[in-house]
Amino acid sequence: KNEIYNAGSGITFYELNFENIRSNNNIIRWNWVHDTHMNGGANSRGIEYNDDNYFPEGRAIGNKIYGNIVGPNVSDVGYRWKLQDLGEFYNNICYDCGTSFYILGYVHPVKAKLRNNISLNPRDRHIYFQSNGSEGNYVIDSDYNLFWPISGDQFYFYERLTGIGGYMNFTGWQALSKNGSTFDPHSIVADPLFANPDNGDFRLRAGSPAIDAGVDVGLTQDFQGNTVPQGLAPDIGAYEYKSEDKIKPGDTLPDKTELTC
Repeated sequence: KNEIYNAGSGITFYELNFENIRSNNNIIRWNWVHDTHMNGGANSRGIEYNDDNYFPEGRAIGNKIYGNIVGPNVSDVGYRWKLQDLGEFYNNICYDCGTSFYILGYVHPVKAKLRNNISLNPRDRHIYFQSNGSEGNYVIDSDYNLFWPISGDQFYFYERLTGIGGYMNFTGWQALSKNGSTFDPHSIVADPLFANPDNGDFRLRAGSPAIDAGVDVGLTQDFQGNTVPQGLAPDIGAYEYKSEDKIKPGDTLPDKTELTC
């Protein structure tokens, strides 16, 4: 529940290859990072787990990043994952970032799971994925997300060991077939209909395609503390849509109503 702005980057875990270092069971949740910068060599990123390329497997287990909002005005990466063990990204929003989700493994396989996330108006890409290792060792398990808009080659997949891949459009991304990976077969391409994202209001408006379109990932609260789900299924994004109470037949109306403008 932090608001972080006018910073080089929002929240960063950086791991070095020391013998006993662990980065296990960390949770980053319900934060808003916006208006980052590159002054003094800063990176202008939102939330990232980074390493020195040699952090071994088994040193970053159980890390979850959920219910966060990154943007607007984050010129580099919204969410970055560069560790060998599985990173879980659920119900996050990325708005007006260079690349929304950046998953990278230079010298080792990398693993990430994305569910119920919204990527809106990226300057470059919705998802960038590059991994070393053979098929089946790396994991990009991405589904039930929402992307808007789709314009050109805004997805990237590259298998360093074989040299297979490159920039592609959403159709090409969904057509990929790799053992152990999923490429958004149930994800949505549509405007999420945020209330007022430029002024920090990322709640869903009535009629949003994100309402009841997510999948259960075990979360019980949203960014505001509302119960998840409010409807038939969890919503995509950091907020559960909560409709206003409506007068029903038989309800008793108050004697007077006061309105303040």
